Amino acid sequence: MLDPNLLNAQPVPPRFFDSAEFIAYSVLMMLSLLLNAITMPFWQATKAALYYSLRSRREGFDLQLRSPDRP
Repeated sequence: MLDPNLLNAQPVPPRFFDSAEFIAYSVLMMLSLLLNAITMPFWQATKAALYYSLRSRREGFDLQLRSPDRP
């Protein structure tokens, strides 16, 4: 049998935009964006340097540069 209180239930209004959780979430998102904007260029430069180092060693480019009879 149906509960009569369910038929008269009113929708609960969202309280997301006026709550402390929204403010905390917004602050954390801004902090995350700022930290990523600072650290991401350094991370990408590190990856590029490691890639170049590993590739030049694998192909022997560093040995070619060190050889005395280099053209």
